[in-house]
Amino acid sequence: MKQKDLSPRMFVGVMIAVITLVLVKAALAATDLTAAFVTSGNDDIMRLVMIRDWLNGQDWFDTTQYRLVPPDGVLMHWSRYLDVAIAAFIFPLSFVFPMEQAELIAVAIWPTLLMVLLILTIGFGARRVFGTGPACVAMLFAALWPFTSDFYFGVGHIDHHNVQVLMLAVMTLAAIWPDRAVLSGVVAGLAAAFSLAIGLENLAYILVLGMTLLVRAIFDMDQWGTTRLRAFCAALCIAAPVLWLGQTAYARLNAGVCDQLGVPVLSLIAIASIASFAATLPILRAPVARLVVATTLTVIGCGLAWPALGACITQPYADLPLVVQQIIGGAIVEALPGMNFAGRSPSLYHQMMTPVAVTLCLALVVWWSARKQASSLQGHQVLGMLLILGSIGFLASFSQMRLLSMASGVVPLLAGVGLWHLFCQYRNTHAAGYAITLLGTAVLILSPALIEAPLRQALQTAPTNTQNSRPNCPDMAIMAALNELPPSQILTPMNLGPLLLFATHHDAMSGPYHRSAGAYMNGLIPFQMAEGEMKAFLAKSGASHLVLCRGANHGDSFATALASGANPAWLRQVNISTQNLLVFEIIQD
Repeated sequence: MKQKDLSPRMFVGVMIAVITLVLVKAALAATDLTAAFVTSGNDDIMRLVMIRDWLNGQDWFDTTQYRLVPPDGVLMHWSRYLDVAIAAFIFPLSFVFPMEQAELIAVAIWPTLLMVLLILTIGFGARRVFGTGPACVAMLFAALWPFTSDFYFGVGHIDHHNVQVLMLAVMTLAAIWPDRAVLSGVVAGLAAAFSLAIGLENLAYILVLGMTLLVRAIFDMDQWGTTRLRAFCAALCIAAPVLWLGQTAYARLNAGVCDQLGVPVLSLIAIASIASFAATLPILRAPVARLVVATTLTVIGCGLAWPALGACITQPYADLPLVVQQIIGGAIVEALPGMNFAGRSPSLYHQMMTPVAVTLCLALVVWWSARKQASSLQGHQVLGMLLILGSIGFLASFSQMRLLSMASGVVPLLAGVGLWHLFCQYRNTHAAGYAITLLGTAVLILSPALIEAPLRQALQTAPTNTQNSRPNCPDMAIMAALNELPPSQILTPMNLGPLLLFATHHDAMSGPYHRSAGAYMNGLIPFQMAEGEMKAFLAKSGASHLVLCRGANHGDSFATALASGANPAWLRQVNISTQNLLVFEIIQD
């Protein structure tokens, strides 16, 4: 798919410019590190709380957050591998700065470093596969697309999603690398294994990636297809169990967990790898025979492993009460179906989805034109594979918006190929039609926000608030005022639970983590109740105090009245040095 190329100096210049843009954005955001981190997200805050606990002596294999719904706590499904990576910055910085400052500097460095690594990976990878021009566009796309530049790689984002995006890019480029089949297969397998070790968000993508490698090997669509497939499966089969053993307590090795790397996922890996190796045996020469063998072994393997796999079909929220599942369906913004997300945040949806939709359509046009050129046969096959992989995240986003992340390792490459193709067509013809198409497509892909204001004016619609529905008091200084109270068990609305753990010495009774029905219910249910129901619920919750943001709107419930100044007899208001919080001691009958 390579077109007439740019000079190597141009590639270096664009890469330096893009990395400079990333660093400048990070430096500007880091002018107020505390605010940037506190507003980054619950999972980012909880990750740092977990790192603190580990640095303070909690066991490597013990990922229970004991201050969340004590005394038993909540067993988190996160990996310690990222904890140690971030702690590797915090620990040396703590010798120079106070620990609190060292933590904040580290949470600025970590996502910025990952973004730079993503730019380098996409840049050098796309250049090797497609050429300098597409690589330059791909780097620009990665730096400008909100889903990568801000949503996951902004200062303060230290949950595992940005690492998942980086692993997607590595896997994708390794799978389409034009040579070194063994090395590229091993790299793809190792990246897939590490991705699964830190979270299962990319599981569907990895399965489809393996299927595309299998199909290419079965039908001899790649001269190194069989070698690459076997190297991928071998690396994944070896690395995944090793990483699993390295982060899983011995007592939990047999647990059939569905929300992290465990027996069910390892079973899938084994089934797919056995089917792939068997289907590519030299004795099977006919593609149909290979396909039959792969399909048969996969069906048999899934049947044998169904006791482990079947329980995971309805996860991760299946174990929560139905009423909580229904609330979650509308409370977690990034978990909303795409169309629902668009209704709530149309501007943000446009900025994230328009570039993907236009890129996929443009890449489809390029793929269709390339299929007619014998000289572009190999490039046509690679582009077709990328279209399949890129479509996974796009289609999955209509189920949950956050699943668009599965397209993040592919869409920059497709954007680079598509826009560079249009540029070459214009350069070769100087036709006005190509110039207009190139300009319009470039705006939609690289800067869709430019058309937002004119479109809104044409439709005569008002700007939409795209910020999430966090309470109006997520501030370190405000929350720290709660330290004026002796250590207590405090129940708060859902999104204040992790911040309470981070900023205070108190225990939190609520948090958005599906392994604890209690934490979920405490953070959602009472804030939708009438007064009598709320009183009975709080009496059974185990909480000693209730904390609300002053003036917060909880809909048609007694919590809204409390936030507006109501003071019932069964709650005793406690005064602290901030007016932003309302603190009530729960009086037990």
